[in-house]
Amino acid sequence: MRQRKWDYCHTSISLFADPASSKGFASSSTSLLRPIKIGLAKDIVDRRKRCLTVQLSSATRFDIGDEVITDWHDESDNASCLSGVIEARGGGGWYTVCLNNSVRVKRRVSQLRKKCLDLDRVVAEQSAVESSTQIQPSVQIIDLDYILKKSRQSSNHESLHGNLSKIQYASIPDGYVEEEVIQQIISCHSTYNRWIIFSDLHVMPSTLSTCLEVLKFVHNTAIDRQAGIIFLGDFWHHRGFVRVDCLNAVLGAMSHWQVPCIMIPGNHDQIDWGGTEHALTPLKNAYRISCSNLKDPNETVKQYPGPLILSHPTMLMNALFIPHTRDKTAMQAILRSKEAANSGALFVHADVKGALMNDLIKSHHGISASHFPPGRCIYSGHFHKPHVVSANGESSSIRYVGSPYQISLSESGQFKYLLLLDSRQGWGCIEKIAVDIGPRYHRVSSVSSFLSSSSELDLRPGDKMSVIVPQQEIDELRTIISDSNLSAFDAKIKELRDAGVVVEIRNFQSEPMESIPIDGDDHLKSDEPPLELEELSPRATLEAYIKSEINSGALGKDTANKLLKDGHALLSELNDDTSRKNVESSPSKSPVSIELDSVSLFGFGSFRKEFTYPLNNRGVVLLRGTNKDFGSDSNGVGKSTLAMASLWALMGSVDPRPVQDGKVADVVNDFSKNAAVTLRGSLNSKPFLVKRTKNLSSGSSLSFVLDGSDLTLQSVTDTQKLINECFAPEPNILIRTIFHGQHSIGSLLESSDTKLKEELSCLISLDIWQKAASLVRSKQRDLQRKLSELDGMLQIRMNDAEKASKKRQSAKDEMNRRKIEIERERVLLTERAKALSNVEIPDLDDAMNLLQTKIKHFNTEICQLENDLFNFTAKVNEKMLNLRSQLEKSRSQQVKVDDSLRDSLRYLDAKKGEVLSLENQLKSFKLDLGLSDLNHTQAEVASTCRSCGQPITSKKTRIFLRQSLIEKIDAVTSQIQEAKKELAAAEPDKLKAQEDAKTLAETITFYRNLLQKEEEFLSSRTKGLRDKLQDARVLQSTHSSEYSRLVRQSQTQSQSKVAQSNIRSDLKRLDDDLTSAVRLYDICSSDLDSIEKNIADIKINKETLTKQASSCGNLIDVFGSKGIQTFIIRNVVKALEYYSQSYLDELSDGSLQLLLRVGSNDNIIKHARIQNPDGTWRSRSLSSLSGGQWRRCSLSLSLGFMDLASHRGKLRSSLLVLDEPLTHLDSAGRSSVGKLLRKMLNESNEPGTALRRLGGLSLSTILVILQDIAAEEIEECFDYIDEVIRSDGESSVHVAVNRQ
Repeated sequence: MRQRKWDYCHTSISLFADPASSKGFASSSTSLLRPIKIGLAKDIVDRRKRCLTVQLSSATRFDIGDEVITDWHDESDNASCLSGVIEARGGGGWYTVCLNNSVRVKRRVSQLRKKCLDLDRVVAEQSAVESSTQIQPSVQIIDLDYILKKSRQSSNHESLHGNLSKIQYASIPDGYVEEEVIQQIISCHSTYNRWIIFSDLHVMPSTLSTCLEVLKFVHNTAIDRQAGIIFLGDFWHHRGFVRVDCLNAVLGAMSHWQVPCIMIPGNHDQIDWGGTEHALTPLKNAYRISCSNLKDPNETVKQYPGPLILSHPTMLMNALFIPHTRDKTAMQAILRSKEAANSGALFVHADVKGALMNDLIKSHHGISASHFPPGRCIYSGHFHKPHVVSANGESSSIRYVGSPYQISLSESGQFKYLLLLDSRQGWGCIEKIAVDIGPRYHRVSSVSSFLSSSSELDLRPGDKMSVIVPQQEIDELRTIISDSNLSAFDAKIKELRDAGVVVEIRNFQSEPMESIPIDGDDHLKSDEPPLELEELSPRATLEAYIKSEINSGALGKDTANKLLKDGHALLSELNDDTSRKNVESSPSKSPVSIELDSVSLFGFGSFRKEFTYPLNNRGVVLLRGTNKDFGSDSNGVGKSTLAMASLWALMGSVDPRPVQDGKVADVVNDFSKNAAVTLRGSLNSKPFLVKRTKNLSSGSSLSFVLDGSDLTLQSVTDTQKLINECFAPEPNILIRTIFHGQHSIGSLLESSDTKLKEELSCLISLDIWQKAASLVRSKQRDLQRKLSELDGMLQIRMNDAEKASKKRQSAKDEMNRRKIEIERERVLLTERAKALSNVEIPDLDDAMNLLQTKIKHFNTEICQLENDLFNFTAKVNEKMLNLRSQLEKSRSQQVKVDDSLRDSLRYLDAKKGEVLSLENQLKSFKLDLGLSDLNHTQAEVASTCRSCGQPITSKKTRIFLRQSLIEKIDAVTSQIQEAKKELAAAEPDKLKAQEDAKTLAETITFYRNLLQKEEEFLSSRTKGLRDKLQDARVLQSTHSSEYSRLVRQSQTQSQSKVAQSNIRSDLKRLDDDLTSAVRLYDICSSDLDSIEKNIADIKINKETLTKQASSCGNLIDVFGSKGIQTFIIRNVVKALEYYSQSYLDELSDGSLQLLLRVGSNDNIIKHARIQNPDGTWRSRSLSSLSGGQWRRCSLSLSLGFMDLASHRGKLRSSLLVLDEPLTHLDSAGRSSVGKLLRKMLNESNEPGTALRRLGGLSLSTILVILQDIAAEEIEECFDYIDEVIRSDGESSVHVAVNRQ
């Protein structure tokens, strides 16, 4: 694929150390990615040494005698630079310059540059100042606005881009910016002015449905307001990977979007330090937008990707978009850049010092708000609370957009918004759009508030309520039972949970740290409940640990306060990692609550036929067996198989056996090809179904349905992982809390130290403390490295100080030497200047100014006279032109009238001739008839023809001739009369033509006279004006000659002034030389002072780092395995002891104690104490206990572990399975177990008795597997007795409807 280079841009500070690296790029310009270099590079210094001029501003003024440089063009129009001297200064910023070639030119101040006299000194001074400035790292800013500008200026897009599909820039990681991105911005994004902005979506499986609603709401809002969408980071929650189900759901939701979107990655989206590798990349083509060509509507509609993902700092639409930048130095460089200063707004994802991480905690380790440019609109993601942080006083502010929904308990009570911005109004916010989507968090800190929560709080299904009240108040309320056999507290919980509200009870007394009880005596048995560290935030846990160390005397108060302050700061640094929500607030994860309704078996174990066994609300159920086949009475009938079928459905395993030689296929019935177990129930009030099958030929299958949604994944392994996430992330916790098999019910007490710690790790989390310890160790290593660097730097600076001292002494000697030489030259120049000043120089300026004024006056007068002459001549000529036009018009009319008169006369003459001819013809005809005056009617024809003289003999002929002559006479007579009439009619026309000819002759004479008068007037008037004009020109010439003489005299004076100016320049040069020497001495002194100050700062810094390294050593002890981690383990061990003892008191009537302690080697020590008859206690090792005492202790420890897991929100179940719990117990022990089982239920079935509910359990069914003999003694404790019957090799279950 061909590539093209973008060889034009708008700024010019990109530097290349190697000329080859800039091949294809203009050396005086930067690419679109502009490296910002702070400091002075060596090639810049060399370039300055080669430079001869210093550019001055337009406000600079020059004095006569100053040396300047100006542009010069020769006859061939070749440009060059020539130096010269200022000779004169005129008005309006004009100067007369005498160039080196003796040519004098006039130049404006903007065309002149002052010549630098001591360039090496200037460069040396600048280098000395800039060498002390630390060069900051370069950053890259993409200027897409520049490309858009050039693209719009190009009329032919192909001429700009050609057939090239990519634009190559220097320093871009992948080397290219796709042309499709440019077209995407031009056609789609740049056409929008209004933008909806939101941030911090945090898509993860638990928030997926809410996030999809948010995306739909954001898009609909953008459509309604004809706006685009801007997202400011943290789209995903988990770093490093994107779940396929979440990605597919998001892509499906965004596929319907129709508006452009701009996205920048946040810290949760990024996976590398630079941030260019991030999880927004899969969204690049989530949807496409159709954009038609407005210039050519007939052109095919093109589609471009809707999302524009900016992985680098980018200028777009006069706004700077900055993704999350972990390097604070790089972030500061971006904010100080020219682009940031010139931008109209900034969109960032940043941690700003002073911003609210939640309602109570401020950020102390972010970037300072003072680094942001003032007077700009700044919008940021990262923190979830919408608020504003002031920057640079009140001149600017940083607005955190906040998350669009409540993500955790720390956001309880917060209102969420979308912001509508308008780029035409400086990116100001023109509307806040409220968002109320997803579950809301509510925090209740008193029982009264909790009981009235329905009326005071606007609760809706899905909301999460955290009730933090003292355990004592809860116990007191639960002793007051209402008619529904529930206390008001429990009834309220049931009411809210039935309404779909997730209720979490935190039994923790929120007291000041000074009143938190610390158990520092490991040898005394305490009845006080253990400190609930899991309910505390990491900060509070650290405070509790420090408090315990103070009470034990291990730490003093001053040291403790210092460690506490440093520890809090360290925890704040972890807020970008997975521990962030723990640092910000207490854990808000709801406890896992499981209610099992039924389990269906088919081909599982000894159960061949399908049947369903109920598990919910059955009270204490005895599961016994009957074997109708040969062999034992009840062993092997399938009681444990039935009880553990639910465990197999959930985990794919059953009760662990001492010998691990089983196979997966062992669960399949001997007469079946496959086994299937279906478990039904509810998880956190949401119904679920888990079905696991095992086929001997085709393998296993596993399906999972939750709240009506099929969550089954492609493989059994993936589905199992999902079930583990929902039910129990730690597989063993189900065995320790719900399913207590006969082989595992005592394993907790028998476990080794390592095994017991592994079991307890399910209940505690040390990740944050291990990360903190790792972080502080890394800090200590960094501090030690910096201390080593400071030692080396201190030695270097000491050597620099010695060199600087010698350099200052040398500069001082040079300064004194120059003072002596300069003083001698100053005396000589002063005498020359005095001699020149004695010569009288007349002041020609006034005379020249007066002459210039007169010449200007005459010029004005001449121009006025010329204008008057021209105007008068033009006016008269115009009038004469009109007269001549009238005269010519009259002459033309006269010609026409004369022609008409001549035509009339010719016509009359013709008619008269015609009449005369007719009269002659008439006379001839009369003579032929012989008539003269007689009437021709009576005439006779002569007998002889008058023409030929022949006789006319025929009478008839004579009559014919006579008649013919008479007719001719009549015709001629008629013609004569007609001609006379025409003559009479033409006579008036002749008279009129004669009159018109006379009138036109008079008119012509009038105009001829008038024209003659005007010519005479013009001649006389113009003669006067020409005379005046001639006089003015003579005076102008006289004054011009005088002015030329004064100019020549002024030039002579200028030469004298130039000489004086040169003397002053030489004196100034001497002063500059002395000033340079003094300045060099001052610089050397300043350098020495700076080095000495730097040495002092290094020593102070070294002392500070030494203290910090010592503090880090103390923090390592605090966060290490011997510090707070041991404290947490001690706490959970004490909690396990406390909850186990509550059960052991029931089983032993208070005569037996199980003590758990963490030894000095961090090992867990287990031992027992037995009450003597006198009430005292004696210690006993576990190995010395009897079988019954061992069973009591092991059963209590298992139940205590289950209760502790429930209290800490790990798992709370409605079912408890106990397989053979009465082994080794005597009659009293078995009776105690029966009573204990009754107390462990949610409510009592014994009328008239209100038994205290033991622990924090919510059991509705306790399934107990016993042999018949052991069950008979406590039969009254059971609500139902179910029987597993084995017959003909198959097992079936008889489920009791009523108590047996």
